[in-house]
Amino acid sequence: MQNYNTAQMEMNLYTPHKIFSQVAQPDLAHDHQKITGDHRWLEFVHQISRLELANLPETKSNLDLLLQDQYDPQNRALIYAGISRYYKGIGNLQKTANALGHAYSLIQDIPAGDAHAYISIEMAILLSITGNIEYSQVLLEKIPELTESVALQKYAHFRRLENQMRLGRTDVIADLNVSLNYFRGVNDYTAVANHLKAIGNAYRRQQDFTSAMQYYISGVETALTHDYAHIATSIDHDIAMLYYHMGNTEEAITKLTEVAGNSTNHYVRCIALSNVGFIELKADRYDQALNSFSEALALATEHGTYHRITGLSYYMGLIHEEQGDIERSGFFHTQGFKAAMSMVENHFPCSGDTLRAIQGYHKFHEKHARLLLPESSSETRNWENLIDRSLKEARDLFQGALLAGAIEKFGSKRNAAKQLGLSERSIFTVLERVKSAKQDASLELIQSFIHDHKNQSWKNINQAFETEFIAQVYERTDRNIKQLALDLDISYSSAAVKIKTLRKKMSEE
Repeated sequence: MQNYNTAQMEMNLYTPHKIFSQVAQPDLAHDHQKITGDHRWLEFVHQISRLELANLPETKSNLDLLLQDQYDPQNRALIYAGISRYYKGIGNLQKTANALGHAYSLIQDIPAGDAHAYISIEMAILLSITGNIEYSQVLLEKIPELTESVALQKYAHFRRLENQMRLGRTDVIADLNVSLNYFRGVNDYTAVANHLKAIGNAYRRQQDFTSAMQYYISGVETALTHDYAHIATSIDHDIAMLYYHMGNTEEAITKLTEVAGNSTNHYVRCIALSNVGFIELKADRYDQALNSFSEALALATEHGTYHRITGLSYYMGLIHEEQGDIERSGFFHTQGFKAAMSMVENHFPCSGDTLRAIQGYHKFHEKHARLLLPESSSETRNWENLIDRSLKEARDLFQGALLAGAIEKFGSKRNAAKQLGLSERSIFTVLERVKSAKQDASLELIQSFIHDHKNQSWKNINQAFETEFIAQVYERTDRNIKQLALDLDISYSSAAVKIKTLRKKMSEE
């Protein structure tokens, strides 16, 4: 019993990350045939059979029947891990995280074992891709405590070495070669190709470009020999970046453009176009860089590659500023800042492009404060038409205007609810509650606020409005919590909690 409790505690403490908070069963309505017809699914089925994690029946090609017939939570969890492989393969990292989150929810309350280890490794790989390498390492270091499977421990060890290289360790090549020999010995050529790619990257970091190219080419040959075209394309991207580090800018751009054109993975395409834009930016080719960044940003936004939005927005803001378009620059700096804050709130490290986006936003506003002041002052004055109201009155006014605009824009209450992330029952409840709220001179401010926060969910835009409204009232009361409570018509304790939350948010920004 002690071992069971210890294993549970470790899993509960270390495995879930906020991006894996999805517990509801993913909607696979349009993806069943795509998933089971994809080579990544076939590769997954082969892998878990070889590892003796599950023995899937012949219905493995019919996902509906497979999920209906599998009652064992570990088998179901593994199936959703396989589904996540498909979504990762097409580059939708949000759906990848959701599938893994659901997989973990199925087994979080049972004793830890091979399924927990397998899913933890998949989570760690996704965290590494999205830049949360330190958290990924925590998961990988716990694998030996979850499983006695030598193969799973070897997989985790390889990914740990790969992450150590990303974190700056320079002496991993020997260990990577030992790991490579193990996977060659068990004929796991997916792992072999990934090892050759990782060793190539390690040599590139050491600026041993000749050795890096040799391993890259060997990785491509291995991948193509065993029909892993997606791994070959991924290595081609690394070859393109090797050209860049060797000073062959045009070869790098040509190769990256080929990768973006050939890959069926939206993430790989996004990364390739981002790097084309970055190289063009370094060469002061601003118009070309803008085009590349814009195309990459469209992919990131549409296909769930959320962690790339910060850097892409930041660099587009820089270019527009350099070209003298302050308004467009401000738009992208703001977009990058919001995306960066969302990353931080979701427990991603405040480093790299996330940190650049936050610092870039503040530098932009400091530099252009005088140009931005008239609009800011006007908005501040407009709050005077609203801050004499209680919190409930202000909230009702805001929600009434928000729903009215959404219903008009999307054509029906049902469509408006869907776009805002509300249930149909909730939208009718809110409409009934706010119908007595009378719009007045404050409507212009509210409409402006809604426009500036368009495309946000019901929850997020309401939180943003309440935070800003309370901040404005708090300033008017000379930061007196007791007076704030009276003005908002709420209890003192509620006002104190709201100000604590407000101060925390301001300190983070």
